Amino acid sequence: MVSTRTLRPEPDTDYTADAVFAWQRLMPDEVDVSALEATLRLRRACILLEEHLRGSLRDVPHLDNFGDYEVLSLLRRRGKPVTPGALAKRLHVTKAGITGRLKRLEAHQLIRMDGDKSDGRKRQVALTGAGRRVADRAFRALHRSQRDFFARLEPIDRHALTDALHRLLVQHEDGPEPD
Repeated sequence: MVSTRTLRPEPDTDYTADAVFAWQRLMPDEVDVSALEATLRLRRACILLEEHLRGSLRDVPHLDNFGDYEVLSLLRRRGKPVTPGALAKRLHVTKAGITGRLKRLEAHQLIRMDGDKSDGRKRQVALTGAGRRVADRAFRALHRSQRDFFARLEPIDRHALTDALHRLLVQHEDGPEPD
Protein backbone atom coordinates (compact mmCIF):
# COMPACT_ATOMS: atom_id res chain seq x y z
CA MET A 1 0.00 0.00 0.00
CA VAL A 2 1.30 3.43 -0.92
CA SER A 3 1.84 5.96 1.84
CA THR A 4 -0.57 8.86 1.95
CA ARG A 5 1.74 10.82 4.25
CA THR A 6 1.48 14.55 3.75
CA LEU A 7 4.88 15.90 2.91
CA ARG A 8 6.50 18.80 4.62
CA PRO A 9 8.12 21.12 3.99
CA GLU A 10 6.47 22.54 0.90
CA PRO A 11 8.14 22.20 -2.51
CA ASP A 12 10.82 24.75 -3.35
CA THR A 13 12.00 24.92 0.27
CA ASP A 14 15.00 22.63 -0.22
CA TYR A 15 16.58 20.25 -2.71
CA THR A 16 15.10 17.11 -1.17
CA ALA A 17 11.55 18.47 -0.90
CA ASP A 18 11.63 19.33 -4.62
CA ALA A 19 12.76 15.81 -5.56
CA VAL A 20 10.27 14.07 -3.28
CA PHE A 21 7.32 16.19 -4.41
CA ALA A 22 8.27 15.63 -8.06
CA TRP A 23 8.30 11.83 -7.68
CA GLN A 24 5.09 11.87 -5.70
CA ARG A 25 3.46 13.93 -8.46
CA LEU A 26 4.84 11.68 -11.25
CA MET A 27 3.89 8.37 -9.60
CA PRO A 28 1.17 9.12 -7.04
CA ASP A 29 -0.12 5.55 -6.85
CA GLU A 30 3.25 3.78 -6.95
CA VAL A 31 5.66 5.56 -4.64
CA ASP A 32 5.86 5.52 -0.85
CA VAL A 33 7.88 8.69 -0.50
CA SER A 34 8.82 8.19 3.16
CA ALA A 35 11.80 5.93 2.35
CA LEU A 36 12.74 8.15 -0.60
CA GLU A 37 12.65 11.25 1.58
CA ALA A 38 14.73 9.60 4.31
CA THR A 39 17.28 8.39 1.74
CA LEU A 40 17.61 11.73 -0.01
CA ARG A 41 17.84 13.67 3.26
CA LEU A 42 20.46 11.30 4.67
CA ARG A 43 22.56 11.44 1.47
CA ARG A 44 22.28 15.23 1.31
CA ALA A 45 23.23 15.59 4.97
CA CYS A 46 26.25 13.31 4.41
CA ILE A 47 27.43 15.40 1.47
CA LEU A 48 27.09 18.66 3.39
CA LEU A 49 28.69 17.19 6.52
CA GLU A 50 31.66 15.82 4.53
CA GLU A 51 32.22 19.25 2.96
CA HIS A 52 32.04 20.87 6.39
CA LEU A 53 34.43 18.36 7.98
CA ARG A 54 36.90 18.48 5.09
CA GLY A 55 37.38 22.17 5.75
CA SER A 56 38.34 21.50 9.36
CA LEU A 57 41.21 19.22 8.26
CA ARG A 58 42.89 21.87 6.10
CA ASP A 59 45.07 23.03 8.98
CA VAL A 60 46.14 19.52 10.00
CA PRO A 61 49.52 18.69 8.43
CA HIS A 62 49.91 15.65 6.18
CA LEU A 63 46.23 14.79 5.89
CA ASP A 64 45.47 14.88 2.19
CA ASN A 65 41.85 13.81 2.59
CA PHE A 66 39.22 12.55 5.00
CA GLY A 67 39.97 8.93 4.06
CA ASP A 68 43.53 9.27 5.36
CA TYR A 69 42.14 10.56 8.65
CA GLU A 70 39.83 7.54 8.86
CA VAL A 71 42.87 5.23 8.77
CA LEU A 72 44.67 7.17 11.49
CA SER A 73 41.50 7.36 13.58
CA LEU A 74 40.87 3.62 13.39
CA LEU A 75 44.49 2.84 14.30
CA ARG A 76 44.37 5.33 17.19
CA ARG A 77 41.15 3.86 18.59
CA ARG A 78 42.42 0.30 18.26
CA GLY A 79 45.75 1.03 19.91
CA LYS A 80 47.45 -1.88 18.18
CA PRO A 81 48.56 -2.82 14.65
CA VAL A 82 46.01 -3.97 12.08
CA THR A 83 46.36 -5.73 8.73
CA PRO A 84 45.68 -3.73 5.56
CA GLY A 85 42.86 -6.14 4.76
CA ALA A 86 41.16 -5.51 8.11
CA LEU A 87 41.48 -1.76 7.56
CA ALA A 88 39.94 -2.04 4.08
CA LYS A 89 37.05 -4.13 5.37
CA ARG A 90 36.29 -1.88 8.33
CA LEU A 91 36.51 1.33 6.28
CA HIS A 92 34.50 -0.15 3.39
CA VAL A 93 37.16 0.55 0.76
CA THR A 94 38.85 -1.67 -1.80
CA LYS A 95 42.29 -3.14 -1.20
CA ALA A 96 43.62 -0.80 -3.88
CA GLY A 97 41.99 2.13 -2.09
CA ILE A 98 43.55 1.22 1.26
CA THR A 99 46.93 0.69 -0.40
CA GLY A 100 46.88 4.27 -1.71
CA ARG A 101 45.98 5.64 1.70
CA LEU A 102 48.68 3.61 3.42
CA LYS A 103 51.35 4.70 0.94
CA ARG A 104 50.50 8.38 1.52
CA LEU A 105 50.48 7.99 5.29
CA GLU A 106 53.72 6.01 5.28
CA ALA A 107 55.39 8.65 3.08
CA HIS A 108 54.47 11.24 5.75
CA GLN A 109 55.79 8.86 8.45
CA LEU A 110 52.40 8.73 10.17
CA ILE A 111 52.23 4.92 9.99
CA ARG A 112 54.71 2.11 9.63
CA MET A 113 54.28 -1.24 7.96
CA ASP A 114 55.67 -4.16 9.99
CA GLY A 115 56.05 -7.77 8.98
CA ASP A 116 56.76 -9.74 5.83
CA LYS A 117 57.27 -7.35 2.91
CA SER A 118 56.88 -10.17 0.39
CA ASP A 119 53.42 -11.16 1.69
CA GLY A 120 51.10 -8.19 2.21
CA ARG A 121 48.56 -10.38 4.03
CA LYS A 122 51.01 -10.80 6.90
CA ARG A 123 51.87 -7.11 7.19
CA GLN A 124 50.66 -5.04 10.10
CA VAL A 125 49.94 -1.31 9.99
CA ALA A 126 50.98 0.59 13.10
CA LEU A 127 50.58 4.22 14.08
CA THR A 128 53.80 6.17 14.67
CA GLY A 129 54.18 8.81 17.37
CA ALA A 130 53.75 11.49 14.71
CA GLY A 131 50.66 9.67 13.43
CA ARG A 132 49.16 9.63 16.92
CA ARG A 133 49.75 13.37 17.29
CA VAL A 134 48.19 14.09 13.88
CA ALA A 135 45.22 11.81 14.65
CA ASP A 136 44.63 13.61 17.96
CA ARG A 137 44.92 17.05 16.37
CA ALA A 138 42.54 16.04 13.57
CA PHE A 139 40.08 14.56 16.05
CA ARG A 140 39.96 17.83 17.99
CA ALA A 141 39.47 19.85 14.79
CA LEU A 142 36.72 17.49 13.60
CA HIS A 143 35.03 17.53 16.98
CA ARG A 144 34.76 21.34 16.86
CA SER A 145 33.47 21.13 13.29
CA GLN A 146 30.88 18.48 14.18
CA ARG A 147 29.59 20.56 17.08
CA ASP A 148 29.30 23.54 14.74
CA PHE A 149 27.48 21.51 12.05
CA PHE A 150 24.85 20.18 14.49
CA ALA A 151 24.55 23.33 16.60
CA ARG A 152 21.26 24.33 14.98
CA LEU A 153 19.58 21.19 16.29
CA GLU A 154 18.30 21.14 19.84
CA PRO A 155 19.96 18.49 22.02
CA ILE A 156 16.79 16.40 22.06
CA ASP A 157 16.72 16.41 18.24
CA ARG A 158 20.41 15.40 18.05
CA HIS A 159 19.70 12.52 20.43
CA ALA A 160 16.65 11.43 18.42
CA LEU A 161 18.66 11.54 15.20
CA THR A 162 21.52 9.60 16.78
CA ASP A 163 19.15 6.97 18.18
CA ALA A 164 17.35 6.48 14.86
CA LEU A 165 20.63 6.19 12.94
CA HIS A 166 21.97 3.75 15.53
CA ARG A 167 18.95 1.47 15.13
CA LEU A 168 19.28 1.62 11.35
CA LEU A 169 23.01 0.91 11.31
CA VAL A 170 22.81 -1.99 13.78
CA GLN A 171 20.56 -3.74 11.25
CA HIS A 172 22.97 -3.23 8.35
CA GLU A 173 26.54 -3.22 9.69
CA ASP A 174 28.85 -6.10 10.48
CA GLY A 175 29.16 -5.19 14.15
CA PRO A 176 31.97 -3.77 16.26
CA GLU A 177 35.55 -3.46 15.06
CA PRO A 178 37.22 -6.89 14.89
CA ASP A 179 40.23 -7.66 17.11
